[in-house]
Amino acid sequence: MVAPLLAVVSLLLVPPSTAGAAESSALLTWTKLAPGTAPTPRADAAMAFDAATNTTVLFGGTGGASGTSILGDTWVYDGTTWNPATPATSPPPLASASMAYDPVAHTLLLFGGRQTGGGVSGQTWSWDGTTWTQASAPQA
Repeated sequence: MVAPLLAVVSLLLVPPSTAGAAESSALLTWTKLAPGTAPTPRADAAMAFDAATNTTVLFGGTGGASGTSILGDTWVYDGTTWNPATPATSPPPLASASMAYDPVAHTLLLFGGRQTGGGVSGQTWSWDGTTWTQASAPQA
C-alpha cells in the first residue's frame, strides 16, 4: 500500500511543465492589493473561502502591539475590501485554528486553536455569512 501512495504524492509534487507556460503564467503571478480597510497585522489566523457568499473569511490569530495577543475578530473580504464583521455570537479568541468550507451545509467550519492562557480548544463553530454558531457535541 505504501508504494502507490508515494506514487500519488510524487505526482502531486511535480512542478508544472513548461508546455503552455504562456497560458499558465497568469496563475503563477501574485498581485499586491491595497484595500482601503484591512485587518490589523497578524499571524496564525484561520482563513477560508466561503463559496456560499463568495467571500473570504478570516478569524482570530495573534497580533497586537507585542504580536502575541490572541485575537477574536472576524473579517470578510469581498474581493475588493476587507470589512469587519459584527456577529451576534463569536468563538473565543483563537490562534492557529483550522477553517474549511462545508459544501453540504454551505457554511464555514472553524475547529480548535490555541486559546488565551495557553489552553487548546476542541470547539467547532460554523459561520453562516452573518454569525458564528457553536456546534453541539454529537449525542451518544
